[in-house]
Amino acid sequence: MYGEAHADGWRETRDAIARMDRETRARGGRFVVALWPLLVGLDGRYPFSEQHAPIGAFGAQAGIEFVDLLPALQGRRPADLFVHTVDMHPNEVA
Repeated sequence: MYGEAHADGWRETRDAIARMDRETRARGGRFVVALWPLLVGLDGRYPFSEQHAPIGAFGAQAGIEFVDLLPALQGRRPADLFVHTVDMHPNEVA
C-alpha cells in the first residue's frame, strides 16, 4: 500500500495511522506500529524486505514508534512458525 501506483491508498493508510496515534496519545496511551512480515521466504530471500524501509521511515518522520519484526524472524524456516501445516497464522514461536 505504498509507492506511486498506490499513492492514494498509502496516503490514506498514513493518515489513519497518524489519527490512531493522536487518539491513543490523547487518551494517555502509547501507540506503536509493529510490522509483522509475511511468513514466506524467511529462510532465503524474503520477497517484501524493500517495503519495510518506507514504512519505518514514515514512522520516524511522524514521530511514531516503529518495530520491524523481520530481523527477529529472518533466517527461520517459515513452516516452523505456522500454527499448523494448513494454518499459516503465526504460532507461539513467531
